[in-house]
Amino acid sequence: MSGVLAAAGKKAATATRPAAAAASARVRPTASAPSKAASSSASVPASSAPAPASTSMPTSAAATPAPSVAVDDDPCWGGPEPHRHDLGRLLRVLASGSEGGREREQEEQGQEKEEEEEEEEGTEAWIERIRRRIVLFQDDDYVAINKPADLRMDGPHRATVHKLLLYLFPPPSLRRTDGDSGSRRRDRHLRLLRSVALLSKRNNLREDPHRAVHQLDYATSGVLLFGKNRRAAGVASQAFERRETDKRYVAAATRSRSDPNRDEPPFGRDFFASLPRMNPSCLDAWKDGSLEGRYRRKRRLDAGRKGGTFDGYMPAHSVFERWRAQLVRERREAAKDAKEEVAEGGTRSEGGRGRRRRRGDDPALPRPRRALDSTEIDEMLSLGRSYKKVRTHCARTGRDWTAVVEAMAEEYNRSLAELHTRKGGGDGGGESDLADGGIDSSGDATMDRGAPNLPPLFVVQREDGSDGGTETSERPPSSSSTFYICAAIGEADDGRFQVVLDPSAASTSRPTGSPPPSPLPKLRPSLTECTVLWRGRCRANDHEGGGGRGVPVAKVALRPHTGRRHQLRVHLANAAGCPILGDEAYGGGVRGRGEEEACRRMCLHARELRVPLMGGRTRTFEARDPFVTTGVDDCKDALLTIL
Repeated sequence: MSGVLAAAGKKAATATRPAAAAASARVRPTASAPSKAASSSASVPASSAPAPASTSMPTSAAATPAPSVAVDDDPCWGGPEPHRHDLGRLLRVLASGSEGGREREQEEQGQEKEEEEEEEEGTEAWIERIRRRIVLFQDDDYVAINKPADLRMDGPHRATVHKLLLYLFPPPSLRRTDGDSGSRRRDRHLRLLRSVALLSKRNNLREDPHRAVHQLDYATSGVLLFGKNRRAAGVASQAFERRETDKRYVAAATRSRSDPNRDEPPFGRDFFASLPRMNPSCLDAWKDGSLEGRYRRKRRLDAGRKGGTFDGYMPAHSVFERWRAQLVRERREAAKDAKEEVAEGGTRSEGGRGRRRRRGDDPALPRPRRALDSTEIDEMLSLGRSYKKVRTHCARTGRDWTAVVEAMAEEYNRSLAELHTRKGGGDGGGESDLADGGIDSSGDATMDRGAPNLPPLFVVQREDGSDGGTETSERPPSSSSTFYICAAIGEADDGRFQVVLDPSAASTSRPTGSPPPSPLPKLRPSLTECTVLWRGRCRANDHEGGGGRGVPVAKVALRPHTGRRHQLRVHLANAAGCPILGDEAYGGGVRGRGEEEACRRMCLHARELRVPLMGGRTRTFEARDPFVTTGVDDCKDALLTIL
């Protein structure tokens, strides 16, 4: 198939920005790969700086303002100036219905008109218009949104998903910032923006009900689910942990710069002809969850041997919470005994006092290595349940309570690890069970890709001659356009942003990048199903048909059978040799190809999510496909637009 992929993004107003800044704007900040914020000025321009807390924050004690200094990003929906990267700009883009942004000249001409229309329409009606465009589902327990691209989950940034939800669904304390009913509606909107700008995390406002069930990368758009209470969020999060969800993505992949065939769209007939054909039974262990179960048991055994985390492991803060609860309980029991002794006028037998039963076979919490006197106990209990406050207090006063807690945690976890070892791994399976399905029980970091005799790239051949891929509206079920990527990946210990692919699964045409670390980190088995929907080119949209040949691309549907960090991105880039268009971190950037404005975002979108929710119900959430075809497949003039 052939065609033209046109991006309806901004014109070349920002084409002169350094390539390094553009690359860093599409990755999350870490110690080794900081975002653009790390290299740009940390100060906020006067036009967009949040107002002081005394003028914009509610007086409720539930609100804890975040630092007023914002970290800057370079989002695809923003402009070249930092003040166009804030929440107000994002809200105007969402209200206009074009997340990719409009031409800068049109925007500047229409911004004043938008503000007048917003004032006439009213803040509540304007917010409701934005809700209808990004909220996919909402009830008393959950809310699902269509996350815009280039938007972080939370943190000290000008615009985040957390701030967007607070603006669209403000709790009572933020609603009170609207002021008198006679004030201008525009002013009320700005006061709400300033209040939200001061809140960088969910715990900054105790009234904030939204709890993220899962996460999407900064540059990824699509379905994002939140729980409105702790129980609802916990049920959905456990479904993700147990791999009971079904996630579908859509992306635009391109050739790497080192590919000798980089002028042709990827995943053509020659590509599929070179792939080995496998029997459908090779996927059974992936689909029924048995492979993932064996892998997790292996990790628990390895962690038990090396003193790391494992099933039932309790970190120091959890041990402190349990110890504190025990001290409070002992205090109450002692006070009750003393009261009864005074009432009875004599001593009381200790034999009748009950002991709290432990759950299962878990070892009892060990006694502290140093007994605390009553004054110390009162002082520690007065600090509350936060272990962070206790550590801060110890650092300031010289108390050794943190050392006492850490010693208790070490002793407890050592006893629990020995218990796991005696029981043969905990889940009814020993090391011999782990060797089945390709999971090496030796604990070697260079673990097999996860299943026996599976190549990095392969096609599943069914009896009817089809490839067994996922049927979509753009792809007939009988076409041979689905292949699988089976390659183990892991997060490097040297702090690099990119995840590491098993070197034995790396493509010869993968994008050039930093060499894999030595020794390799722990690699996790990972499987991705990839269906090619469309092949063509991407070129800048200048409303006159574009110019140049453009960047060769293929639109693909992706289904991860495992949920590893950056799995889709690293599988396409380093295993298939075709990174996602706009993914600067993995070699999918278009800068230097003569088509710098072909795409202003990373072309990865979470299109569908199916997840079990509270109450035993299962729901499917769908976000509209931003890579929409406007022509006929196999037509020379077929057009695919990035909305």
